[in-house]
Amino acid sequence: ELALPETIVCELSLNIIFRFLLCYRAPDYDIEHVNKLNSLLTWATSCPHAFIFLGDFNLPHINWTLNECKTEPIHATFYNAVTNLGLEQLVINNTKLNNCLDLIFCNSLNSIYGIQIKEPFSNSDHNMIDFCLNICPHKNHHHDGIPNYNFKKGNYDLIDNDLSSLDWQFLFTGCNTVEDHYNIFLLEVKRVIKLYVPRTTPKTRKNRLPITIRKLQSKKRSLW
Repeated sequence: ELALPETIVCELSLNIIFRFLLCYRAPDYDIEHVNKLNSLLTWATSCPHAFIFLGDFNLPHINWTLNECKTEPIHATFYNAVTNLGLEQLVINNTKLNNCLDLIFCNSLNSIYGIQIKEPFSNSDHNMIDFCLNICPHKNHHHDGIPNYNFKKGNYDLIDNDLSSLDWQFLFTGCNTVEDHYNIFLLEVKRVIKLYVPRTTPKTRKNRLPITIRKLQSKKRSLW
């Protein structure tokens, strides 16, 4: 019932269990596909395990850094779904020309580290995204390569002014439950955090590969 074309759900059992939802959303897919994808996503996130949602979504009109989305129905429906589920989007650089189309979401920042945008694989016209899974949940990788918020440098005067200027009664129109109100409140809190709290990206610590592999990588980059 929840099956979709070019979409896979799988689980990987290591020291902990990871559930993956891998998706390709073609540019011509309509709002019905997005609604079905959101239903599948809601089901997939209901598990108690670490959850990672990734793929090529072809949604160029969402700015994940500024938390901005155009009101076009397909983009807005998808954006609201992942936000309401509390998922964090980790890719901040463009993956095809000037667009960030390939995305990685997770329900815990401790699940992934070492994100790198690399040259395209084979004849693909999208950049490759390389990342590591944290299979030791108690081991701190300091979120290598993942942007962190520097709350010490946040502009709390602007945050206070922004939140105080909102018409909360209007925003809560249509909310029937405490959870509905909380989801709207959370959306606004995330919005002002992304607007007024600067982000820093920790340096990625790379494991040294054998010299033969590094030479081949250099040759590949020069050809690209």
